Amino acid sequence: MPQSRVTIPQLAAELGLSVGTVSSALNNKPSVAEATRTRVHEAAARLGYLHNRSAAALRRGRTGILSLHLPANTSDLQFYMNFAFGLSSVVAREGYDVLLDHEHSRANPLTLVDAAIVVDWSSDLRTPSQLARAGIPIFAVDGIPSPDAPATKVISTNYAALTVEIAERAISKGAHKAALLSSSSLPGVAWQRDVHTTLEAACTAHGIPLAHVDLAIGTPANEVAAAIKSLIDREQPDLLVSTGERWAGIANLYLQLGEPDSSVPWLVSTAGDPITELSSPHITAFDLMPYEYGRHCGDLVVAFLDGEAATADRNEAVWDARINWARHWSQPLAI
Repeated sequence: MPQSRVTIPQLAAELGLSVGTVSSALNNKPSVAEATRTRVHEAAARLGYLHNRSAAALRRGRTGILSLHLPANTSDLQFYMNFAFGLSSVVAREGYDVLLDHEHSRANPLTLVDAAIVVDWSSDLRTPSQLARAGIPIFAVDGIPSPDAPATKVISTNYAALTVEIAERAISKGAHKAALLSSSSLPGVAWQRDVHTTLEAACTAHGIPLAHVDLAIGTPANEVAAAIKSLIDREQPDLLVSTGERWAGIANLYLQLGEPDSSVPWLVSTAGDPITELSSPHITAFDLMPYEYGRHCGDLVVAFLDGEAATADRNEAVWDARINWARHWSQPLAI
């Protein structure tokens, strides 16, 4: 016969504590002393207590489910995986499950969720607006497609400021012609738009021409390399900025771009692949710290749902990404 489930009242009786104290300790409420919380958790583990997250969610008037919306055509990129794991590590601790969702997963958007986290919200994505109309809070990560998008909170990296910084440094060190690799596979994505418009403005301010090449997300490495080589042969830039993950890494691996004596000594990735770009001494890359970014977003979502954050107006939070500078960017370049 299966063993009956240990309940909170049974735990309370075992420990000589009130039911409320045991419940608060299990939910890590700050009102419970650390020693008492440790004692309760140890007893729960010893007696085989299992937290019923569904019941707890129902008591709060919630489903206990959050939906995470990622771009459907970027499933192989490490940023999204690491962000998702970081987010999950925080919200799971607070009793929430994460449902991975995308635009074409069902005919109608899922409304039985407590909140939706939308990463890289593009202009062709309909689901977030449908969820918002159903009364679901929407947390937009890395911007919104238009100023009137119904986001509850926008959490984003200041890509414009980072782009200004890399453009100004490259130009001050001798860059005289720039090129941008971006993708129309992500229409209206705010961060990519910010990189493009900011780089364009910086080049215009310094009288530097800017070439542009569009690449589809998921293009094979050899085709990416061929497109970059064609761009270099045609436009002869010495500053190359990429918005696609691994594209700058491919440019360095296949064409040796980014090295001080190459035709393109100033090589930049705004996506910051940790393996091919952040680890390279020849590539200047935005370090987005996606796992920590996901955790930060999870903290904001939980605080909002627990009523600890302002809800009257949509407000914005900035994620402090950083720049991982290529080794020679800090030195004068003899070219």
